Amino acid sequence: MTEGPCIDVWDLGTFDEDLRLILDERADLIRDYFLRERVVFETYDLAQGIDRPSFRPPNRLAPDFIRLNENLIAPMEERRMRAFHYTRMTDFEVTQILENGIQLSTPESLRHRIGALVRIGALALEDAEMMESESPFHTQMHARCGKFWMASHPIPIENSGVDRLLEYWGGEVASFHLTDEDLLERLAMIGQPRVIEISVPLSATKHSISAAQAVVATFGRSLGCPADPREFDLYIEAVLPAEAILSVHTIGDVGFKILGKTYQPGFMP
Repeated sequence: MTEGPCIDVWDLGTFDEDLRLILDERADLIRDYFLRERVVFETYDLAQGIDRPSFRPPNRLAPDFIRLNENLIAPMEERRMRAFHYTRMTDFEVTQILENGIQLSTPESLRHRIGALVRIGALALEDAEMMESESPFHTQMHARCGKFWMASHPIPIENSGVDRLLEYWGGEVASFHLTDEDLLERLAMIGQPRVIEISVPLSATKHSISAAQAVVATFGRSLGCPADPREFDLYIEAVLPAEAILSVHTIGDVGFKILGKTYQPGFMP
């Protein structure tokens, strides 16, 4: 896996010199494309009445802009990006990942994690059986097995997209299909909400094009263009060493509270 520069796709200040050079050379295209998209949005998407065009006007710069993003795939795969994993974990589990690195999610790993809680009395055997029988692994095996999912941008901890991940132990494969309120109440007492920051080699993902689009959008915003941040979910299918873990934020930490808000000076939510 590549050991190239680690960037935040949302922070221009972290872009290395070579990446900045690529973007600077196409600054006019990037600026003009986003400004044209804004015009189309205002004159078509927001327009009403008889003056609204029958069809969405094309952006004549779209082919060149798409080509720019595609040409960035290879450079992105020479780099790493910071990504964020929202979860609820015990102190022991945090110690394990800091020692052994990021492991992939499988039915076997879930069974092992649940079994560890049964052995210390945090869960009953019937709880373990219910969690395994109702795991999303049974209906979403391809999307979940052998993967480790993350977010590309810091997300506020109050966001509805991550609140359940932080509320109940075990992540999506353990708790998302559970409806038993007593069991959910027990899972809410296990561990603490955490956010893990990870340096992810983009060559280990299938999301280099999404990273390229986010980088271009960040550069466009730095030019004053109305570009969306282009947040995306990403996953790895290979374990990462402990050195890939940049930080573990736990509820009560300053870093945990400000995620997705005033996270760092370069963060543009």
